[in-house]
Amino acid sequence: GKAHPTMDVFPAGLIFYQMLVGKHPFEQNRELMLDSRCSLPPLDDEKLHQWLQTLTEYESKDRFPDAQVALS
Repeated sequence: GKAHPTMDVFPAGLIFYQMLVGKHPFEQNRELMLDSRCSLPPLDDEKLHQWLQTLTEYESKDRFPDAQVALS
């Protein structure tokens, strides 16, 4: 498919999660990343969890449109 800024947002979310928690969110089963019903494991900070979840939504239309919006 055609490259779009939301394609960069998803891996950034995975990297941020890994930096904060110390492990890949889907370490046990990486195929879960391809499951549209899957969400990140919960974090103690709900606001941070929602931000990371929006970065890593399965459907690109449900993610932040680009990094600038995600960081604003």
